[in-house]
Amino acid sequence: MASILTLLYVFNTFDPGRVGPVGILFIFILIYLISLGVFFFVLDVGLTFVLKILNKDGKKEKTVEFKKAYYIASIAAFLPVLMLGIQSVGQLQLTDVLLVVAFLSLAIFYVVKRT
Repeated sequence: MASILTLLYVFNTFDPGRVGPVGILFIFILIYLISLGVFFFVLDVGLTFVLKILNKDGKKEKTVEFKKAYYIASIAAFLPVLMLGIQSVGQLQLTDVLLVVAFLSLAIFYVVKRT
């Protein structure tokens, strides 16, 4: 929540042309933190809720590990930052999107298998 408010403050207060490289880096970090919070909430709370609904037959309850959900969310949160970075240099095309999604899918697969 603090990241969203800080990002809104920066957007309304500072001129993008006068912020400089450090300001742009700060905006990318804020976008990453917001994405991390959203993805983690979806993975930790949302997926656990869906698994509870699907587990109606009384078997052992499946849950998502906190650490694994955080690792996956930290990788997935890089997607909007990477897309914005590619778009900012005018290179975002369908092939780029597919390559980034494939790269992040491989990274998530690796983390799931390692943890």
